[in-house]
Amino acid sequence: MADVPEEKSAGNASIPPQYIPVSNTKFEVEKFDGKGNFGMWKCEVMDMLVQMNLDFTLEDKPKDLDEKSWERINRLACSSIRLCLVKDQKYAFSEQNSAKELWQALEDKFMKKSIENRLYLKKRIFRFQHKKGTSMNEHLNDFNKMIADLKNLDVEIDDEDKALLLLNSLPDTYEHLVTTLLYGKEKIKFIDVSNALVNNEYRKKDQIVHKESTSEALTVRGRTNPRRFRGRGRSRSKSRGESSNRRYLAKDECAFCHKKGHWKKDCPIKGNKEKDEPTVNVAREEDERDSAFMVSSPEKHCGEWILDSAFQVRAYFNEAKWFHENHIPTMEEYMQVALETTGYSMLATVSFIGMAGDMVTEQAFDWVFNRPKIVRASETICRLVDDVRSHKFEQERGHAASGVECYIRQYGLSEQEVYKEFHMQVVNAWKDINEECLKPTAVPMPLLERILNLSRVIDVIYKEEDEYTHVGEVMKNNIASLLIDSVPI
Repeated sequence: MADVPEEKSAGNASIPPQYIPVSNTKFEVEKFDGKGNFGMWKCEVMDMLVQMNLDFTLEDKPKDLDEKSWERINRLACSSIRLCLVKDQKYAFSEQNSAKELWQALEDKFMKKSIENRLYLKKRIFRFQHKKGTSMNEHLNDFNKMIADLKNLDVEIDDEDKALLLLNSLPDTYEHLVTTLLYGKEKIKFIDVSNALVNNEYRKKDQIVHKESTSEALTVRGRTNPRRFRGRGRSRSKSRGESSNRRYLAKDECAFCHKKGHWKKDCPIKGNKEKDEPTVNVAREEDERDSAFMVSSPEKHCGEWILDSAFQVRAYFNEAKWFHENHIPTMEEYMQVALETTGYSMLATVSFIGMAGDMVTEQAFDWVFNRPKIVRASETICRLVDDVRSHKFEQERGHAASGVECYIRQYGLSEQEVYKEFHMQVVNAWKDINEECLKPTAVPMPLLERILNLSRVIDVIYKEEDEYTHVGEVMKNNIASLLIDSVPI
């Protein structure tokens, strides 16, 4: 670290007040060895000169300052700059007595403003991508460092281009956040994008902490038959006082139903009861968000499955928490939860079960578990159309804030303006579905049609009103036509 020399107050009487160096100052600037980041070192030294009131020495001599004072102030500025260099780097600049010339010499040696350097730095920033495992703060620091290096080469990037370059550096997992930040806007600010990314990361960390601090779920291994008491004698009683009042079984009496003529192991009533007891199985992926709880009975309900996502359950919990705390989240925070509570990711997965042929492979389930674009678009259609049609009734009866309330709160738009924004997002989501259905995919078309049909259901249910909550004649007729009324052939 470099200690900056103190300027004695004596002899300052002839210097105009605005040019008097600040005395008794001490700054810590890491000494530059010629290998580190010159741009950052230059910024720190400039900050030091500003605090010492010596930054004007990097320009031409002021007219109201005499030559002797100008030379003395320049020597002080040069000394302060050289103290921020390691010894090996001082030799080449030891004879400099002009701060402006010294500054220019340092730039010429360590920061060549050549076309090759500008091309190199522009390639770096255009190809810059977020590295897996890197925090968003570290990612922003690396990005700002490249911006600063370009600025030192006299390359100015306007604010909107910086915002777009930063968004371009994000992985596909940020696609929804990027869409939310850009949607309906003609201009975007870099500070808004960087703040949204940092806040998004903090929210994810909070969710992880909350998840670890709360009970998750009881996982039970599947078992068709409960354990049986294998001893021939009496089992232990919960209270020793009860054992004296226990009735002993007759010679041919069943210990289960207390009827005579058979033993407990042959009891028909016991056998039927065991068959009716359900089993609990847990299917779990490496990513906890894809954990599923499936409940079935091996005999009676062999064709029935109840499947729910652990992440979806936590999403419902977050909505309940928002309601009880009267909290209106940001649109980004809301959509992360609200897309899960549509249940469409789970429904898309379940819809593959039982399909004929060999099209439903392990790769197909891996594909849908990763929530491809068509699934995310289907979730978006479901959530936004539902919010537009049902938010008024939900707020009247008492419900967590919908996307309409979140958007109004965050962006200060009217209700009708939000409807228009959501309509455009739904249109874009349909375009994504069409794109996924037209281009070659990793799964057969019948699987895509299952997800497509889930999106079509929303258009039927919410086309005019909220027919899901308030079933009217139109929906009743639709259901009757599908399930009750026969179709002549």
